[in-house]
Amino acid sequence: MERTYGTSTCVELPYRFSPKTIRSNTENTVYVWGKWQNFEGQAQVGGKVCFAQEVTGCTPCYSSLREAFDIDVANGPMPGPLGKIAYRPVAASHARNEILCYQAPDSCQWVRQTDKVLQVLNEPVPAATSPATVSSIWPTLATVNVLTSITFAGAAEGDKAIFVSKDTTCDSVRPDKDVGFGEAHFSFPQLGVFLLCYRSAGAHDSVLQSGFNLTVKTPGVTKSMIRPFEGSGGSLDCSTLRLVPHCSMANAGSCQASYIIHRGIGFRCRWNEEIKPAACDVEKINTASADICAAAKCPGSPSLCW
Repeated sequence: MERTYGTSTCVELPYRFSPKTIRSNTENTVYVWGKWQNFEGQAQVGGKVCFAQEVTGCTPCYSSLREAFDIDVANGPMPGPLGKIAYRPVAASHARNEILCYQAPDSCQWVRQTDKVLQVLNEPVPAATSPATVSSIWPTLATVNVLTSITFAGAAEGDKAIFVSKDTTCDSVRPDKDVGFGEAHFSFPQLGVFLLCYRSAGAHDSVLQSGFNLTVKTPGVTKSMIRPFEGSGGSLDCSTLRLVPHCSMANAGSCQASYIIHRGIGFRCRWNEEIKPAACDVEKINTASADICAAAKCPGSPSLCW
């Protein structure tokens, strides 16, 4: 939205922020989210943020009764926050609600950005989840309706996660999948690009993780879904393979044309007559068997581990 006042033009941006609850008289990192808007072909990057009490609106920001902060603009890949500020609310005798006001570069206006409020409390507050808690995931490509093991770099005990479509905000969902061991299984019922919403142990929030996403594709195998084996010469004809959630679910006729994805590594399958009853098993002639047989993580029957 553009507003013109004399010779100055003010651009309002649809901001969000996190966390939603902070402690007074304590320095807090507040992240701002949204999209830089263009004005006359130029991106309005940066600007200032001011927090004011809900009852006063943005008026105190004009008179410098409330401190304004330059946004520390993020330079990392999207998705992620636009930037952050360090905010130390003044101490008060009671808890209060504050609103986020924004002033675009070279603008004349302070404009409230969201109907959400920042709760400033006098007592300790729950831990907040950082947008950089998880530095990466693997794999970043999954097949629709196929159970896929995904690893989370940076996960800690008690953390929870959920994947949402790129049009969904993390504020509207509650992470519910335990990923504290650094790995969990997910199935995606539809195609598209998905973002990771995350909640650190002890936190009460849901925060988008920065710098990566996950693409869900149609059935089929691509080389980006597996890592070639040096031991087998790195020559794998993906066109002959069919994706199955577990090798043990394939029958004798389809076992040779199947494989399992575990931790982003593709494992060939073979029909094993040596076990009773015979079943589809993972080929043992590869160099990554340790990844299959990690404690409690054998992708087929535990008896098939070696």
